Amino acid sequence: MQNNRCNKLNFKLNSQANRICWFADGLPLSNPEKADFWRIHMDDDYYREIMIPSSIQTGRVTDLADGSDITYDSLVDETGRKYEVKLTIHVRKRSSEIEM
Repeated sequence: MQNNRCNKLNFKLNSQANRICWFADGLPLSNPEKADFWRIHMDDDYYREIMIPSSIQTGRVTDLADGSDITYDSLVDETGRKYEVKLTIHVRKRSSEIEM
């Protein structure tokens, strides 16, 4: 898995894109097991503010020369309901910064 770096801050995602590890100056930071890389709040026709956290999703990370693509083909809420929503996050390196 590619190391995404912005100056002294780095992060890595596991292959399912549901576990993130942060590093600063090469030293690991506090990385709780259920830490989220992102969170989305959705509404459907019945419920509002449905929490979709990254830590319970199954996705994939594609490493590219200039960054990574993180893709989830469907999303699951905290109660286990599945949503046919595709989410792709593009992380790109731009000089010493990371662009998302």
